[in-house]
Amino acid sequence: VTSIFVAPILAAALLKVGRPDGLDTSSLWNFVISGDYFPKSLLLELRNLLPGTFVFNAYGQTEVSGILTVFKSSSDKEALYLHSKPTSVGLIIAGIKAKVVDVYTGAICGPNEEGELRIKSDFLMSGYHNHDTSDSFDSDGWMKTGDIVNYDKDGCFYIKDRIKEMLKYKGFQIAPAMLEQLIMTHSSVAQVVIIGIPHDADGDHPMAVIVPKESSTASLTEEDIIKFVDERVSDTMRLRAGVKFVSSIPLTPSGKIRRRDVKKMVLDGNL
Repeated sequence: VTSIFVAPILAAALLKVGRPDGLDTSSLWNFVISGDYFPKSLLLELRNLLPGTFVFNAYGQTEVSGILTVFKSSSDKEALYLHSKPTSVGLIIAGIKAKVVDVYTGAICGPNEEGELRIKSDFLMSGYHNHDTSDSFDSDGWMKTGDIVNYDKDGCFYIKDRIKEMLKYKGFQIAPAMLEQLIMTHSSVAQVVIIGIPHDADGDHPMAVIVPKESSTASLTEEDIIKFVDERVSDTMRLRAGVKFVSSIPLTPSGKIRRRDVKKMVLDGNL
């Protein structure tokens, strides 16, 4: 075996198991992690576990038949990037055109500016079977990946966040709207948004950010909401990151919840 491609959850599981005594990995050239966020700390642990193997992140999409960005370990220059930029998912591969645009204005972003990655390619899908795909492409035919990225002066890309609302817990997709609709049936909840809190091994842990009804501000507790949800959902959809009560949730001028802003404010301790 010379190359292995795994999801982050499997890479994290390997770290828990450790390296069996006597295991020969001398033939393993590449250990590539793709499919979701994988923390720098765990990546560095894996490199220590597999000395002599190139361990690195890559990024791809099914809509483009696989990998979009990766480092080529066979290239001396890219091998240096691979080691010096452990959080990067690599360089755009041949056959892919990419641009990064401001999420709200569509303006082109420069190096180190965060925006949505949009792509063009001869092997890009034409659409989703029996589904409207008009929102998947911009007016110039670039596919919207739904991923927030930036790139540095060397053209190395970094995945920062997802615009798409789906969360991923241990490989299971979680639709925030389903949890939001459920929690809104609670008699004491006025407004709710579900965000994903990054977890080193699991991917996303759902958190409910809630505006209580005025009559319930003092009495509604985190335990009330967690119990309410636990009794109605599968184990994968539990609110593992808990509940945060706020007086208001930031909205766009058109009244839509600014999910990215809510998440950033929570992670920064400003909400």
